[in-house]
Amino acid sequence: MQKSEIRKNILNVRLTLRQDELNISQDRLISKINNKKNFMQSTNVGIYWPVKNEVDPTKLLTQKNNKIFYLPRLRKDKKLDFIRYTSTTKLIRNKYGIFEPLVENEDIISAQELDCVLVPTIAIDNNGNRIGSGGGYYDRTFHFKKNFPTARPYLISLIYEFQLIEHIHSEKHDVKCDDMIISNIIYSKNE
Repeated sequence: MQKSEIRKNILNVRLTLRQDELNISQDRLISKINNKKNFMQSTNVGIYWPVKNEVDPTKLLTQKNNKIFYLPRLRKDKKLDFIRYTSTTKLIRNKYGIFEPLVENEDIISAQELDCVLVPTIAIDNNGNRIGSGGGYYDRTFHFKKNFPTARPYLISLIYEFQLIEHIHSEKHDVKCDDMIISNIIYSKNE
């Protein structure tokens, strides 16, 4: 199956999830993230603001966990800047409708300085091959990990069970995730 077809099928399923299912799933997910060794040992953490029923890690932003969180902001070269997030950070919607920080350059951290990044994902296989939304921003930003797979940051894909698929054909530019956290959700097909 082509990546575009996988992306379309999984997005269609994700958009049918009910809010009560998502709320229960989010609480379980936060517990799993907080117990993940690489996350626990991290200080500088990249996180994302969810859209279209993506797995939602934003509850982490309000926890007292000695982490410094950074949200991605799109760049013109189709890479990401990671901007420090605080409770006073102003957010604006980018061209994809995703919230990103509206702040000055002094709050930017380089991708290599992040310890861990929670990565939004459409689909992933057990080898860490990931399908994102199709823009290639994460692949371009973390391209250095192609030659140095154990380099920081540790990339953790966040998914629902139905987003784990048997095989994804990896292309030359694709960057693998180091790990995944599966958010258990009781999926009901529009009862």
